Amino acid sequence: MEALDAIDPHPTQNHATGRPSPGTADTDPGGPSGAQLIAVAATFDLLSVPTRLHLMWLLAHHSYDVSTLAAQVGAQVPAVSHHLAKLRLAGAVTARPHGRQKIYTVTNPDLIALLDDIFDRIDRIDRDGTLTRTKVNTTT
Repeated sequence: MEALDAIDPHPTQNHATGRPSPGTADTDPGGPSGAQLIAVAATFDLLSVPTRLHLMWLLAHHSYDVSTLAAQVGAQVPAVSHHLAKLRLAGAVTARPHGRQKIYTVTNPDLIALLDDIFDRIDRIDRDGTLTRTKVNTTT
């Protein structure tokens, strides 16, 4: 137990905000619900795979078939199909038939706005892995 205390001396406190962490007895009643936290975590989990995130970014800006997407992300068609199946199952993308192909797109405007916001805020990751932000919201 001492080792954990040394790593996290305030386990019930959010280190970024200094506020109580969700699920603690002191949680702000105006904060996110447990269901909201689970939904947001699931969304971030879905987008945590770089290839899948790249597919989402492409599909948020244009509609593509699986072969074109595979060429764009530099992956094999079966791998891209697998990612697209996960994204469809989660309701993140839709597919419509076009001849013998399916055309994929992101139609949820909130998801498109989230993707655009993430990429607008992150300029680049330097060679050493340091994250550089272009826009920092200083209002709280």
